[in-house]
Amino acid sequence: MKRMLTVLLLLVMVGFLTNCYAADGDVYNDGWWRVTSTGAIVPVSGASQQFISEKLATGDTLLSTESGKTVVVTATTGTIKYTLPSAATAGLEFTFVDGKSTGSNTFSVDPYSTNQILYLTLDAGDKITSPGATGDNVTLISDASGNWFVKNMFGTFTDGGA
Repeated sequence: MKRMLTVLLLLVMVGFLTNCYAADGDVYNDGWWRVTSTGAIVPVSGASQQFISEKLATGDTLLSTESGKTVVVTATTGTIKYTLPSAATAGLEFTFVDGKSTGSNTFSVDPYSTNQILYLTLDAGDKITSPGATGDNVTLISDASGNWFVKNMFGTFTDGGA
C-alpha cells in the first residue's frame, strides 16, 4: 500500500510539472499579447483585449479593416511574405512577430504597390525582411500619403528589394 501511494504521488508530481511553464520564457510581449517560447499567444493579464492576433504559417495579404492586427509568424522554414494594404489612410497599424519555437524561417513585409516603408534606404515598393530570430518584430503605421513608418522594431531588418 505504501509503495502504491508513493507511485501515485510521483505520477501526480510528474503530471503537474509537465503542464507548467515560466513566463520568463516569453519571446515577445507588446503589453497586449505575449508569445511564449512554445509559440502560444497569451493575452497579457489586465490588458484591454482590443487587438486582433493571428498565428500564420503562410503568407497573407492584409486588409485595411484588419488594422491593429498582430501577426505571429509560426512557419519554421522559408521566407513568408505579408503584403500591407494601401497606406492611403492615416493610422493603419500592423505588427509582425517571429513566433516560431524552432527553425530558420524569415518573413518579409511588402508594401502595397508603390507605397514605401520609410526604413534604411528602401525605395517605393521595397519590402523589409526579418533577420530570422524568434522574437524579431516590427510595428508599422501608415500616413495618408502612401508611406509606412516604423513605430517599433526588435531585430535588424534588411532591405528585401522589390
